[in-house]
Amino acid sequence: MKKFTSYIFLMLVLSYTSFAQNGANEPEPFYINFNSNPAEFPFDFTEGNVTVTVNGVRSSSTSDPICGFDESNTVITRRNQTNFLELELNGISMAEFHVSGASSGTAPRTIHTVYLWNEATSDWDDISGDKSGIYSTFTDPTTSTTCHTTGITGLALPDGSKIRVEFNSSIESEGSIQNVRVSELKIIPMEGDPGNGNGGDDVEPFYMNWNSNPSAFPYDYTVGDITVSIDPVSGSTSTSAPLCGFDESDVVIERRLQTNTLILELNGISMAEFHVAGGSSGATSTRTIHSVFLLDDQDNETLISNPDNIYSTIDGGDCGLTGVTGLSVADGSRVKILFNTTISSNVDNPQNVRVGEMKIIPMADDAPPVLSDAKEILSASVADMLSSVVESTTKEVNIVLPQGADLSSIAPEFTLSEGASISPDDAQDFSQGPVVYTVTAEDGSTAEWTVSITIVVLSDAKEILTASVTDMVSSVVETSTNEVTIVLPQGADLSSIAPGFTLSEGASISPEDAQDFSGGSVVYTVTAEDGSTAEWTVSITLEDGSSIPVHKNAAVWYVSNNSLHLSNISAGSIVQQIALSGSVVSEGVAHGNSYVSPLVSGVQIIRIISNNYVEVIKVTGK
Repeated sequence: MKKFTSYIFLMLVLSYTSFAQNGANEPEPFYINFNSNPAEFPFDFTEGNVTVTVNGVRSSSTSDPICGFDESNTVITRRNQTNFLELELNGISMAEFHVSGASSGTAPRTIHTVYLWNEATSDWDDISGDKSGIYSTFTDPTTSTTCHTTGITGLALPDGSKIRVEFNSSIESEGSIQNVRVSELKIIPMEGDPGNGNGGDDVEPFYMNWNSNPSAFPYDYTVGDITVSIDPVSGSTSTSAPLCGFDESDVVIERRLQTNTLILELNGISMAEFHVAGGSSGATSTRTIHSVFLLDDQDNETLISNPDNIYSTIDGGDCGLTGVTGLSVADGSRVKILFNTTISSNVDNPQNVRVGEMKIIPMADDAPPVLSDAKEILSASVADMLSSVVESTTKEVNIVLPQGADLSSIAPEFTLSEGASISPDDAQDFSQGPVVYTVTAEDGSTAEWTVSITIVVLSDAKEILTASVTDMVSSVVETSTNEVTIVLPQGADLSSIAPGFTLSEGASISPEDAQDFSGGSVVYTVTAEDGSTAEWTVSITLEDGSSIPVHKNAAVWYVSNNSLHLSNISAGSIVQQIALSGSVVSEGVAHGNSYVSPLVSGVQIIRIISNNYVEVIKVTGK
């Protein structure tokens, strides 16, 4: 995503070429040039009811090169050098965008990426797709004085859109965007776009009334495949007078609704114009549509009406008309319409209108939705799985299952990009290796993903390897009896102790919080990686006054001349010196009942591992 930057914005406006009359809604191109060379920026130029604001880097503007599109019949006298353009469409849609110009050097140039401004996220959305619609004649070798063209087709941008076009050396380039000497721009509107944002002469109006006397709101008004959900402001009332509507609708209006606000949700129809037949709630008061807002999913409002496009003949309780033109509201949208005394009245204080009938004029050709090219697997899951990893860069998915899982018929559940689908969508045989899935984006483009399932052997080990408590004297782990004995100094508080345990890999222990050892031992449950369990009895006692804990096989130790001396240990015991980090820094084997070894600097824990017990000694006094 791209954010707005603090560039000096160049603002130009299109000269609008009217549509050809020899074809049904056949759109004609119109062109942008830099001939006016505005001295001050921003610069607005409006011709008729079409305005296109163009923002870019005005790094240099000269009279050379002079080149453009032959069919525009315009003598191009100036050019502008920029590495991006931002265009805001007002009164026109866009199906294609083309640039005539030259490279800023001898390197090739092309449109690289096209973004659409997203008001909801305040960010740019990439709409370039797979970039198959981008072309360029700025091929290498080229010169800074030879005219070329670059463009993009396959767009579907309705009137009111804001886009950003970035240039680079090639569509594969990943570095900084590059300058192009732009002389003329060409926009091809969408087929059927009349160029003024309003409905065409051949568009059928859609009428709505209150004759059914709805008892609750929102109220769905349905005719054929079109449904408009109507939600007036709370407190609106419905009565049988006044009775007025549009003559051309040929409907006898039997009821009216009094309201100051309407929220309409369009389903199966777009909106270029909206009109109301009705009267004022006061005998001598005027009423008008005041403003129209587009609502997002969070009911955030964006003003989309122009006061110049609003009219009203409502004056008093008699029937009149009020309406707004110049809209470009797509099917599926929600709009909020406010009424007031005049257009200049306070927007926060809307006034009631007695609405008899409503009329929607759809756009001449409902703008097709911008279909997403996203075709990602976002997540994958299988019952009883241990883990799942999605690698979007390599388009690979790896699912880990426990030993014993049947791989012959598995149907993973996938979360995909919005609007995407996946095939195959039934159970597959993973016993022979990975399965390749095809994800199809909303726009029909596809990507192949390789899904692998790995079986792991889960350990059944559920041992307590070591146990420790702050300031302990010693700790002995009896693996043969699943018993742990920890000795603490005299006076230690046994009412709330949380020993630290080292367990078999993948195992867990419960309880995990502090326990009351003042009454004796506490039973812990160790759960192995495979889910099997074992109970361990942990006892904490206080030392009896000597430095040696009274315990079966308890080792006797002392430190002399930086050497560790151990006695009363079993022959063949493994003696480990453990650093504070928990790592083993020295290991040896006792060949008799005693053991001597240099004591590694920083070591405070000695672990003695015999055939049937593990003893941990906290070394002090070195």
